[in-house]
Amino acid sequence: MRRLCVSFVSLIFAASASAELGLQPALQTCGVLKDTKLNSRGLITAADGDQTCMSQVRSISPSAKSTLSFGVESRDEVARKATLTLRIQPGEDEEAKRELIKAGQRLSVRTLGSSMPHSVHQSITSGSPSKTAAGSGFITVTKTKSPDNVGYMMVLVME
Repeated sequence: MRRLCVSFVSLIFAASASAELGLQPALQTCGVLKDTKLNSRGLITAADGDQTCMSQVRSISPSAKSTLSFGVESRDEVARKATLTLRIQPGEDEEAKRELIKAGQRLSVRTLGSSMPHSVHQSITSGSPSKTAAGSGFITVTKTKSPDNVGYMMVLVME
């Protein structure tokens, strides 16, 4: 009976904490996209205790001007939000979106424990905003004008 009670309490704590990207340590989450050349440069802690890591911006292909970057926000060394930012240059839409889908799929499996839903693929392809449940969290897609007014940006956030 005592084991059952301890197991039940453990299950409750695990379920209530699972909203934090599968409870992965921040430093581990910062390195989940190494194989896509989106490795972070280390964890930086702010005065308020929030931590971030960012990858270097990389071109989606050797001949393309569109770029992709990756970042993680965390608190108490637990990852809470992972972001892929795609800057799309005119004429590179299809190739850039394919690259975002590929990186997003890997990030979803590795942080949320689930494949990226097809509706997220459709949202990226069409450029329409969305918020979709996936695994232990949510995936949000947004599209905005690029700060330099050349092309646009798509941001994929997993929380």
